Amino acid sequence: MKQNFELREWRLSDAASLAENANNIHIWNNVRDYFPYPYSEEDGKQFIEMVSGKPKPAEDFAIVVDGKAVGGIGIVLQKIYAPVFDFNIASQKVLQKVGFEREAILKSAAIKNEKIIDLHYCSLLKSQWASSVRTM
Repeated sequence: MKQNFELREWRLSDAASLAENANNIHIWNNVRDYFPYPYSEEDGKQFIEMVSGKPKPAEDFAIVVDGKAVGGIGIVLQKIYAPVFDFNIASQKVLQKVGFEREAILKSAAIKNEKIIDLHYCSLLKSQWASSVRTM
């Protein structure tokens, strides 16, 4: 079933709808313990004020269905990643040279030229990138 939804920045007016949807034991059983239960409108206001006070660009968004905030989603701008084909040694070396680390090898994770190949998952954390920029 396809449902239309919107992602947008939180508004203080979303607090009542957020509380209505978040005050559910089944929701609470599937989120981290710092998520309050029961969940009140005041909890919603505090959450919205907290995320609204973060530096821009926004990283936390309301999931809105039929004009009501029914949940939230966040983006953590924490790392850059690059999936590289197993046979692409040159790209792997370039990534390593600029500070990327191989995090994993995903076995049989890609198809190229009708062959199943491994995919090297390389990443650079924000903290690593920031320190390398300072040392250049």
